[in-house]
Formats: sequence, C-alpha cells, structure tokens
Amino acid sequence: MRRDAEGAARKTTEKKAQKQRGVKMRPRPGAAAKACEGVLQLLFPLRCPVCDDIVTPQGERICLECLGRLQLLTPPWCMKCGKKLAQEGEFCGDCQRREHLFTRGRALYSYETAAPSIYRFKYGGRREYAEAFGEQMAEYLGDFIRSVRPEALIPVPLHRKRLRARGYNQAGLLARAVGRRTGVPVCADFLVRVKNTLPLKYENPKERQNNLKKAFNIARNDVKLKRVVVIDDIYTTGSTMDEAAETLRGAGVEEVYFIALASGTGENTMNVRNCRSCGCIFNYMGGQVICPACRDKVEKKFQEVKEYIRDNKGAGIQQVAEACEVDVGQIRQWLREERLELAADSALYLNCESCGQPIRSGRFCDKCKGNMTRDLQSILKSNQPAERKPDKNQGDSARMRFLK
Repeated sequence: MRRDAEGAARKTTEKKAQKQRGVKMRPRPGAAAKACEGVLQLLFPLRCPVCDDIVTPQGERICLECLGRLQLLTPPWCMKCGKKLAQEGEFCGDCQRREHLFTRGRALYSYETAAPSIYRFKYGGRREYAEAFGEQMAEYLGDFIRSVRPEALIPVPLHRKRLRARGYNQAGLLARAVGRRTGVPVCADFLVRVKNTLPLKYENPKERQNNLKKAFNIARNDVKLKRVVVIDDIYTTGSTMDEAAETLRGAGVEEVYFIALASGTGENTMNVRNCRSCGCIFNYMGGQVICPACRDKVEKKFQEVKEYIRDNKGAGIQQVAEACEVDVGQIRQWLREERLELAADSALYLNCESCGQPIRSGRFCDKCKGNMTRDLQSILKSNQPAERKPDKNQGDSARMRFLK
C-alpha cells in the first residue's frame, strides 16, 4: 500500500512539473489505436528499411535476413560524441581537436552500413522507416536516454521551404517514434530553423560551421526546459548539434544531449573511390559506387520515369527509356530493386535468381523467399538458447505488404 501511494504521488509530481514546463505528455495508445494501426498496416504496408522489400516474416519491422547488414556501434566509442573508435581511448580525433557545445551524445548505426537506408528515408519518401528505426533506437539507446533523464526530446528542425518540398521531417518522425517507446515527451515546435542552409553533405567541416551560423531559433518561450535530448538522423562533424546546443543554451537549457540514427568513424578515415557514373573522386559511404551528385540525378530521373509510367499506362521498357532518356539497364535495376514492376500482361519478365522462375520484379520468387526465410528462422531458432516471451503490447494482426 505504501509503495502504491508513493508511486501515485511521484506520477502526480511529474505531471505537475511537465505542466509547469509547458510540455504535454501523449497518452499511450489503447486497444482502439492498436486496431486502427493494424488496419492502416493492411492498407499501407511497410517495407524493410534495409532491402526496401516487403518485410518477412510477418509481424517484424525489419527482415530477419537483413538485421545483420546494419552494424550497431559498439564500444569503444568516443565519450563525447559516441563515434566508433578504432582503438581503446576516451575521445575521437574530432573531439580532441574541437570543443563541442553539446554535453554528450550517442549514435545507433555505422553510417557506412546504413547510408542507403537513410538516403531512401530522407529523399525517397520512405517515412514508414521511422517506426523500425525508432524501435531500434529505443531498444539500444534507451538506457542512455534514461540515464540523462531528459525533460523532452527535440528533433533537429527543417526549414519550412525544405519541409514543404519533402513533406516531412525525418528527425521529427524519429523523435515521435522514440518518444512513444520511452515515454519522454516530444517538443517538435520548440526549436525552429530560420535559415535555409545549403545541403551540408557537399561541404567540409569549416564550411558546415559557417553555413549553420544563426540557423536556429527558439519558437516557444513559454516552455522552460533544463535537460533535453536532440534527435537527428546523421551525426558527422557535430556542426549541426553545436549550433542547436548554442541556441538551446541561450534559452536556458543547461544540458544538451543528442542521439542520432547513424554516425561515421571518429578517425577522419576516408574510403576514396571513383564514381562509376561521372568518374569523379569522392568519399564512399556505402551503397552504389556513385557520388552524391550522381545519386541525386538518378533519384530525380526515377521520379521522372514514375510520372511517365503513370501518364502512359502500358508503356514498354524501350519506350520509357527513350522518352525519359534513361538507360535500359537502369530500368532493369529498378525492377530488381522492386521500385518498378512489370505489368501482368507484359511479354517481358525477370528470372528468379534462385530457381529461374519468371517474376515481375525483385530478385527471388515468393516460393524461394519463403524457403530462405524458413531456413533463416530455423538457424536462428537453433542458435537461440531460450524462447523469447511474446510482447503483450504488440498486436498479432497479420500485416500485408503491397508493392510500390
């Protein structure tokens, strides 16, 4: 009885403190919300953020065979920014040379392994990846979040023009997904970006720092926070986090922590390659061996092809290639990636890479996919010492997956 009374009093005190700070807690989803989520997943199924294919087996957010392709950042890591260290030590080379304004931070994945997924998440309209990524962040970075006891999660904001063009803020989606799983309130409108900065991926650390000067501002002076966790998709040089931390500290925030979906190494190592498209030299981060500029051109051309197919139903590969001035091989690659699909009445078809059966898109037929999934599940089950207890909060409704 005494413990129950103390727990109720503690919850009441926390609610009053959050009310005084102006932070609103979102109620946990009930049965109706979970049922609604199940219906939405039937109508708008999710894709695996790693392979961009329909998730197998049902009920998972990432394909079991894809889990190992995302490399988690494990110790030793930098005690300041959380970057992976090549050898034992306290701080990475970046943090030894530069004093950061944030308190401390952690990242989930190695950027080299997560780069293609993050690219689709940011620029390919794959906003549904946020739930899978948020689930992983809450699971593996949850202890770090709880240890700093933040009053709010603050996503790094987009400028209104870029938000209008993209349709969503990937950092905001991550923050809400993490907030739902950790119980920490999200203040998405506390920090705003007032300067429409140039894309940072093409700039060196000094250019990034100059580009981000006075990029942020505080939008809610009625909310008083002392300890926050800022959330972003990628941590590179720390320029964005430093500028956000400086703005937040100016508003009275005493401790600014951060978590990111991915970060590179802390040793300034570069994997220099020649772009297979234009031939230029660039720092290779994973995925196709093409530079960021050519990657953007390919994505733009893909959107053009989609529009043409939508307006010219029944068009063949050669017709699309000539009309959109794109290589036939590129179209076949999009078919293999399941970003496009051959029509049911098309005379053309692809071959399953395992059994050779004709398919309309992808690499494997449904039968071979099922066999590979069952083989993998049996391997995982044989290596698992104890049976995992089912999550009572997870719905068991079947999740269908539609092709794009």
